[in-house]
Amino acid sequence: MTFEESIKYIKLKGFSAYEIHQDTGLNEAGVRKVLNNKVANPQRKTREIIIEFATKAIQNDNNDVTLSAEELKRMEDLASDVIKNHKKLLQTEMYSLWFEVESQKRVIEILKE
Repeated sequence: MTFEESIKYIKLKGFSAYEIHQDTGLNEAGVRKVLNNKVANPQRKTREIIIEFATKAIQNDNNDVTLSAEELKRMEDLASDVIKNHKKLLQTEMYSLWFEVESQKRVIEILKE
């Protein structure tokens, strides 16, 4: 995962500078500047720590979640709506970032096979 991909994922998931600070020990104000694109070229160590944070967050995201029958039905309906409106959703920043991250994760899985 690149630094840029990490930043996209962190923004997509809505992690705050405070959360990243708590988990990594990085300076909260510095992280906020990085997330808000106020730092043109963060230090190598900072980039590595942020990549590590995002990688760990993705791994935690992949944990299995058990759904009740009602939740499963709701998720199926939602998935159907997303599929029907995929092209429109790609015009929104949040969905397009999420879709890009998920697509890249799938490419990596395929390449590993």
